[in-house]
Amino acid sequence: MATIAVVFLIPALITGFYWLDNKYQWRLIAWCNGETQDPFRSDTASEGRDKDQQIQRLEERIAVLEKLVTDPTWQLEQEFKKLKE
Repeated sequence: MATIAVVFLIPALITGFYWLDNKYQWRLIAWCNGETQDPFRSDTASEGRDKDQQIQRLEERIAVLEKLVTDPTWQLEQEFKKLKE
């Protein structure tokens, strides 16, 4: 009976930990391996801020590109380039 529990229970727990890590970023596997003290503390807060800053920079670049493309002189230059080809 104990062998059946070990054979089925431990792999089920490990699979469950991996699923929770993947879904909620709980870091349970890292906690089991002694790599972190608190499995529920998010170490990705700074990564989230970096990503927010990157998104902000990209939005600013897109705004500049939209201004360029909608500028009538730019469109006129593109038409001239097509005629030259």
